[in-house]
Amino acid sequence: MWAGSIAACVLCAATGATLPEHRAAAHHDATGRPGHLATLRSGLAEVRGSRPVRRAMVLAVVITSVWGVLDEYVPLLAAATGVATETVPLLVLVVWVGVTLGSLLVTAGERLSVRATGALVAAAAVALAAGALSGTPAGFALLAVAFLVFQLADVLADVRLQAAITGRSRATITSLTGLGTNIASLLAYGTYAVLSPHASHGTVFALLALPYLLVAAVMGRPRPAPAPAGQEAQ
Repeated sequence: MWAGSIAACVLCAATGATLPEHRAAAHHDATGRPGHLATLRSGLAEVRGSRPVRRAMVLAVVITSVWGVLDEYVPLLAAATGVATETVPLLVLVVWVGVTLGSLLVTAGERLSVRATGALVAAAAVALAAGALSGTPAGFALLAVAFLVFQLADVLADVRLQAAITGRSRATITSLTGLGTNIASLLAYGTYAVLSPHASHGTVFALLALPYLLVAAVMGRPRPAPAPAGQEAQ
């Protein structure tokens, strides 16, 4: 299995290496070849100079990473309820029905304000904790609702990040956000690994719902008025 995953990554990298480069002159080095450091500096400059981009990046990283990690442990949480082994996939399916509905509701979700989305995320965090701590199969209905909201908020966070980017470094900022998500996911995996020998799966799920309450608090704060042109980076 791991060999297949590595081979797939190598093939993807090889395919990407064959794609032609079409970059602006400002992103080329002295030899005329694309300059990766120049591209990275340009992206970082836009992140530093735009508060909306920074805010959107952080929200996208946290929203995406935590529930993506918890998804991997849903089967263990299901098994911990004491159901028969053949019932575990059915409970996992319940959660993924919620994820699917979250994707289907994105169009409607785009009409929600950031504050309203934050309120939904807070409610989802409570539902996640309550469902996980219940220790019963019925609690997976609450988990499905929570994952529905997290999937919806995940997509909306990416949409709002793309809307916040106004410069020419969209791909770079998107890649940096992906890197941040990977790092945050590793931290979440590490947290689960540290906590799981000392607490039940339900308790760990509930503890990892806490970051979403912080996200909801940030989303519920009034956003500052846009700074006059030229003053944002000062």
